[in-house]
Amino acid sequence: MLWHYNKICENDNAVNYAYGWNTKETTGQIEYNKNTHKLTVVKVADNDNKTGADWAASHLPSIFKNGYPEKDIVIIG
Repeated sequence: MLWHYNKICENDNAVNYAYGWNTKETTGQIEYNKNTHKLTVVKVADNDNKTGADWAASHLPSIFKNGYPEKDIVIIG
């Protein structure tokens, strides 16, 4: 499994990332609320489904170890 993440925008309360599942084409969107630590799937990527989008969202916090990068990838399996 491979997810590409590209930061769309960030403010004091939230950060939004576009994501792509097994592709560099990032057509999905996930929001992370910095205050509540809640992840919300805003849009499921074109080649994904809701279950996969939730899985992509669950891996997003692992890239926050060094702040909120402009781009990153997560590879598992």
